[in-house]
Amino acid sequence: MSRTIRPGREADRAGLAVILTETFENTWRPAITRHAAHRYETEDRARRFADKHWARCLVAEMPEGLAGFGFADEGFIDALHVRPAFAGQGVGQDLLAGLEHQMRRDGHRVATLETDTFNLRARAFYRRAGYVELDTYPDEEWDSGLTTVLMVKSLRKG
Repeated sequence: MSRTIRPGREADRAGLAVILTETFENTWRPAITRHAAHRYETEDRARRFADKHWARCLVAEMPEGLAGFGFADEGFIDALHVRPAFAGQGVGQDLLAGLEHQMRRDGHRVATLETDTFNLRARAFYRRAGYVELDTYPDEEWDSGLTTVLMVKSLRKG
């Protein structure tokens, strides 16, 4: 399958929000409280994130449309989302490699990210990519009793 990893464009904003909404529905909604899900929706977090960060995202584009995106800030991978229809096709790997390349270029020696203990698929994905679980602590973002996992990877070559 032909895919392009490229910088985000303003025209991607709506597509980024769709990707966030799809991954929210498939990953987060089943794990959080109804109140937390309602807050996510009423605050329109997907659209607000896309509007704020589109220009700094890496986007995976397929002939069928946007397949996923990633966003890193100062060595921290804040977002890596792949549409469920494209899961398991290497989109996440390509986006992660692109984010790590950007971080190395910007002088970062370590990449960090957070996921949650319930998200076994993400944890396994990042472990396969060389990340190690460094710490766990209460996830305060969702107010749902979840536990956050801090993962790190050295970005030094060799």
